[in-house]
Amino acid sequence: MTHFRKLQRYGYKSYLTQNRLDLAVAGEAAWSDDMRAQYPEVRRPFPGLLLFDARWHSVTVESLGTAAASVSGEVTPTAGTSVVLHLVATGIERTATVTRNDPTAGRADLVFDTSSSLRTAGDDAPFQLVLTMPMAGDSENLVALADLLLRLERLVTRLNLGSEEIPRVASVSKSSPLAIALIGDQSLPVIGSFIVAAVGVRYAWYQGTKTKYEAAGIQLDNEQKRRKVQQEADAELLSALEAEESAEAPILLQDFEVKGLDKGAANSMTRRGFLDACRAVIALPVQLLAESSERDNDGRR
Repeated sequence: MTHFRKLQRYGYKSYLTQNRLDLAVAGEAAWSDDMRAQYPEVRRPFPGLLLFDARWHSVTVESLGTAAASVSGEVTPTAGTSVVLHLVATGIERTATVTRNDPTAGRADLVFDTSSSLRTAGDDAPFQLVLTMPMAGDSENLVALADLLLRLERLVTRLNLGSEEIPRVASVSKSSPLAIALIGDQSLPVIGSFIVAAVGVRYAWYQGTKTKYEAAGIQLDNEQKRRKVQQEADAELLSALEAEESAEAPILLQDFEVKGLDKGAANSMTRRGFLDACRAVIALPVQLLAESSERDNDGRR
């Protein structure tokens, strides 16, 4: 089951690009495992209250899951607003962030805030994914490393291929190149293959853009120029990918497709989700290398 079928299971009717897995499990006592068992997926409308703009607003909870909810009402908050959702029938209250607001339809999608109870892969997880990239010179700094980890997290959570847990960071070593070892379930090899496919496509587009500059007599003789060309190539690649959202027989998307990933039908939620995964992988450093392997029964490679 793909990440986007999981969104459908939680009651979404449209894709949320910012629905990140680190918001998927709440740790508040009011939303314990027992409570999750009682309210795993609720898709029938029921009354609720939404706290924003310093007062309570009556809403109808259209769908409710452990990760998110959709509500409708006469007035809905704008995207990015922090709210409290109160379930009238049970008295349960959850803090959430509005990820999407459609004022015409009077509908808002909420993602519940995260806490410390994220389910993490165990030490005996069956697969390992090792990511390496050079971090030399000016890139050896906290900001660069934090940015890399954030982009990697976005990819991993958007390619949550039916996983009920997030990968465990088994090790991080910094001796140029930087090496990050993740362990988890069968989604890790898919993620690794997706990164490898993206690197190949991005390199081809970079070469095309580079040729254009060289034909104009511009030599890419320093890192700043080469980085600029890479960014331009990535932007052009993204535009070309987005143009295939409604294509019945997409061509470019085939270059990103790997076993275990479904690019979906034209204009479908799955297609939009696949495109969002492409955006996430293109945002990673182009020098990033990925190697996945299966671990033995004792949790060793």
